[in-house]
Amino acid sequence: MEAIYQTVKKNFVEEIESGSVDILRGKFQDVMHDIESKSLDFAYIDGDHRFEGVLQDLEMCADKVKVRGLVVLDDHQLGGWWGDGVVRALNTFLGNHPADWRVRFVSQNQVGILKLQ
Repeated sequence: MEAIYQTVKKNFVEEIESGSVDILRGKFQDVMHDIESKSLDFAYIDGDHRFEGVLQDLEMCADKVKVRGLVVLDDHQLGGWWGDGVVRALNTFLGNHPADWRVRFVSQNQVGILKLQ
């Protein structure tokens, strides 16, 4: 994970230096208090893959994302040690917020949802 983190920092060095990108590393519940409501253009969820963990991440993240912002989930697939956790959590989240979110894209095991309001 350290190598991935360093690669992300390297790929966004100019944006980080200009202040247009901040990288917060850690569990969402630990860093979410540092994020203003409706301030994120983009969030990437790749944490606890169990149903409860993914649903909690989505619910906590929802208020932090701007209208027209994008949330991307990793490992949106059946199988792995998590079974159907990511798929079921996303379906539950979208069912709980039908007017607020839409699936924007699916690419391999990544799915992006767009905040509408």
